[in-house]
This record gives sequence, structure tokens and C-alpha cells, in this order.
Amino acid sequence: MPYLTKIAPDQDNEPVVSHLMRRALDEVKEIDHTVTRNLIVCGHRTSVRIDSMTWKALGNIARGEGMTINEVASHIAAKRQGDISLTAAIRMFVVGYLNWRPSARPRSIPAA
Repeated sequence: MPYLTKIAPDQDNEPVVSHLMRRALDEVKEIDHTVTRNLIVCGHRTSVRIDSMTWKALGNIARGEGMTINEVASHIAAKRQGDISLTAAIRMFVVGYLNWRPSARPRSIPAA
């Protein structure tokens, strides 16, 4: 499985991590700001302020589902409970979606 290939520590003596983890960590370095976007959620205009990586992931999810970000946000808003903010609900949705997609599920290892 190439995404589990370990890579050697770099010159800064960082620990050995998988290629996938290294790519994700590189993207974390790029997150230096939040982005505010205006959305139409359940027919109402609202502003949501989230980090750029979460916006990127939400956009990818929306495209993959054949929807707009506004449509996905409306579904999220309709399902949230209690006093959870839309921003927090979107973050939880993105993490949940990425955790539950088939490629993210652990593969079973055949018994020996």
C-alpha cells in the first residue's frame, strides 16, 4: 500500500511518518488564516468563518456529492442539534464525512 510507505526522517530529525501523514502535516503548515464566506443556508444569508483547509474539503465534498456548498451547509444546518454553531457543525461534518468515506475505513487484514 503506497500510502503507508514510511519515509525517512529529514535533516531536522523529524520522526518517521507515512507519506500520507507527511502530506497532511505539510498542509497544516499552510493554514495560517481563516476565511469568511457568505452562504445561503436554508434560504437565509449568513457568514461563516472557517480555516481554508476546511473550506477546501467542504468544496470537494460538495462537488463529489453533486451539490453546492450552500446546499451541503443547508443540510448540515437542518441536522444540527442544540446550540452548536454552524461553523462547528460544518467542521464536525467534514471530519465525519472524511472518516466515513469508504477509502478512509480500515482495510481488514486476512487471517493467517
